[in-house]
Amino acid sequence: MEEDNFTIISDQLKYKDNYLEKDLIESIHNKLTDPYCPWILHYTRPEDDTSFWHCPLDDSSSLKTEVDYLKTKIKKPIIRIYANGQTYTQHGDFHPDDGQETILVGINKEFDSSHGGGTEFLIKDNTSYVIYPTFNRGIVFNSKILHRALPTITKIFRITLAIKTGYDE
Repeated sequence: MEEDNFTIISDQLKYKDNYLEKDLIESIHNKLTDPYCPWILHYTRPEDDTSFWHCPLDDSSSLKTEVDYLKTKIKKPIIRIYANGQTYTQHGDFHPDDGQETILVGINKEFDSSHGGGTEFLIKDNTSYVIYPTFNRGIVFNSKILHRALPTITKIFRITLAIKTGYDE
């Protein structure tokens, strides 16, 4: 998770392929795609009807070793780490995140832009920019940037690892 070799979109949005070490991303992929992974249907806000799948990663999860390792490698305070998932046609609404910075990492090995499911960001002057969460692509952005997951157009279960850093305001 070195700070070099990023593609810079703006001073608040960047991405890098091969973000995590190979063994780490393989282990995370295997555990999050396991049929026994405890995915829960979740809503962005209680008044919304827009849903997505959520898998909390905490001290009791099967990914405790991986989460503990990430906490030592990321040089910022971590609020929480979890996984988001979307099935065919599910999408998100524009929203900011809590904290100061969010890191999204693509988990699907077979995922590419032809499947849809990009993450859309509204940056300066309401310019829209889409980055696809391909396998092991790390997307790092200011948590206050409005963003959303676009719908997948194939039956692939889109999975991203979300790491919230900074301090919750």
